[in-house]
Amino acid sequence: VGDSAVISMSIDSMRTAMTKRGQLVPPFLEKRKKLIYEVVMVSIKSDSVIRKEREVQAQGQQTIDEQKLQEYFTKNNLQPTRAASGLYYVMSAPGSGNTPKPGQAVTVNYTGKTIDGTTFDTNLDPQFGHAEPFTFVIGQGQVIQGWDEGVAMMRKGGKAKLFVPSGLAYGPNSPAPTVPPNSILIFDVEVLKIEDAESPVAAPAAPAVQ
Repeated sequence: VGDSAVISMSIDSMRTAMTKRGQLVPPFLEKRKKLIYEVVMVSIKSDSVIRKEREVQAQGQQTIDEQKLQEYFTKNNLQPTRAASGLYYVMSAPGSGNTPKPGQAVTVNYTGKTIDGTTFDTNLDPQFGHAEPFTFVIGQGQVIQGWDEGVAMMRKGGKAKLFVPSGLAYGPNSPAPTVPPNSILIFDVEVLKIEDAESPVAAPAAPAVQ
């Protein structure tokens, strides 16, 4: 306890590794730069204590998220469907064919916003630097849980709005300055294509949040 360290990481290496895993690259991870971490050890806890603390924090945040979502739905006159996980969704276009199975590759257009309406990522606006459809494999953990679950309910040509509580998004982490910790996220998603993926599909090096 009390020890400290400075850790330097190449962003180019991080971007390469994330792209190979099919992960979206946060916009703040700019090429040819480094991330510098200053770490100070303030305490040491057992795994069981840490798990318990996280469970308590997660339960409290679930209550907060649910209240915020209900207020948002009331204010915007929405009646979305609620999944068992706490994900809410509205299917605006049903699409056709079968829903994707785990291991299949899904190609989508999307726009992501925080619950206050701030757009933090989209592939439909060239200003975000990746104006091309995004492909990921269902059920492989390549995207946030809210996406894996929500997109798995959609069909080719389908459109949906996903309301993702923080526990199904990035939780207490802040993946980018535009996405604060414990953010509730709202995604407009359109499924363009569903196909078998014989091997993991690499996502484009998109400056989005994952």
